[in-house]
Amino acid sequence: MCYSAQILAEHKKFCKLFNAKISAAAYFHLYWHRPEGQIVQRLRAMDLAFLDNPQTDEDRKLAELVRETDERRLKDLGEKLEAQLARLAKAESDLAAKRAKGATKTKTLELEQRRAADKVAALQAAIDDSGRTVPRAWDSRLFPGSFTPVLIVKDGERVLMPMRFRCRPVGVPASFDEQYPGTYNANRDSLGGFFWRRVWGHTHGIVQIEAFYESVLLHRFEQRALRPGEDEQKIVIEFRPDTGEDLLLACVWSHWEGDQGEQLDSFAFVTEDPPPEVEVAGHNRCIIPIDPADVDTWLNPDPADLDAQQAVLDRRRRPFYLVKRVPK
Repeated sequence: MCYSAQILAEHKKFCKLFNAKISAAAYFHLYWHRPEGQIVQRLRAMDLAFLDNPQTDEDRKLAELVRETDERRLKDLGEKLEAQLARLAKAESDLAAKRAKGATKTKTLELEQRRAADKVAALQAAIDDSGRTVPRAWDSRLFPGSFTPVLIVKDGERVLMPMRFRCRPVGVPASFDEQYPGTYNANRDSLGGFFWRRVWGHTHGIVQIEAFYESVLLHRFEQRALRPGEDEQKIVIEFRPDTGEDLLLACVWSHWEGDQGEQLDSFAFVTEDPPPEVEVAGHNRCIIPIDPADVDTWLNPDPADLDAQQAVLDRRRRPFYLVKRVPK
């Protein structure tokens, strides 16, 4: 399965390439119309795309929403940092007091001190990074739970919608996320099953990426058996098409509504058995890049003609993937 991808978040380029429009209402809901105190995971690249030279009133409104959301996040981080600084100060005080009494069993307090210090460091780094306008490669790295632009057809028009990368199918309770945390991938051979039958053939989308990433076992990547006494170790592998082309990944998506009026648009990549170079690298599934000529067919599925959708998946693009180990 694909657990991470390097997405393309340039909204204007995406819209021009696919003759699509941005769903301003959906982005407004994502950035601002949230329960008090709730801040969703978004790719910084998506934020920067709106901040980069807004031209229209709509662009400027979305840019302002990004800035307002940055301010809310900075306030939230600041409050969390204060709490962790207090936690750290208490841990250090308790540890010093216990040592002053000659105690030697201080492992619990030392652990608490380290954990608090780690939290402080992480929050301080997040604060330092908050509101940044200079792009970095990490800004467009998509992980399950984050929101990213997805191309769909809505009311007969191509629309770019922000969606969460981990699908919550229509008709399930919100607790579905905790029960089934792996629904960021939809295996092709299970599309007609319980999880996907309400989206397969009904709501399809496309996410454009540059590369994708998998977590694999080191010894499998090195094509060897575990050495005596060696523990399994996971590493992260990048798969990038040797052609340099961007990939249009087949997705299924769902518009979910809760009993209290909550709404969530979310999606999953469609995956299948891997090509040889992915399998040899240690992974047993792979994303499906569709051919650009099949965009209309994929985005306008007919549930009465699923064979047409299977044919699109059969005609998938098949680049050779360059394999490289990368930091976690």
